[in-house]
Amino acid sequence: MTRLFRTSITLFFGLHSAFSTLALGQDGEPTDTRVTHGPILGRPAFDSMSLWMRTARPGKVVIFYGTDKNDLSKTASLKSTSLKRDSTGILTLRDLKPNTRYHYRIADHQLSGSF
Repeated sequence: MTRLFRTSITLFFGLHSAFSTLALGQDGEPTDTRVTHGPILGRPAFDSMSLWMRTARPGKVVIFYGTDKNDLSKTASLKSTSLKRDSTGILTLRDLKPNTRYHYRIADHQLSGSF
């Protein structure tokens, strides 16, 4: 392979990766509230899932989610994590479709996953 070809391929995949990340997140910007631990998924039910998280300081946490990893059009938010609970909070996503995979992203530096 020529050096120009390798450089072009590397540049293409680098840009593709960067733009794909931006496309997954509606905002693509870091938030004021930094999630330092989590999310940890728990309390699964046929139509809900809870996410636990800890933030650097009390603050609002927003989660984008949906059944298509390229269209996280639903949102849920935790008004604020609690200093009384060491800046932790639990957000429960409700009215989910049973037996369906959901993808999510926390509006903090692109933390994402699926359940």
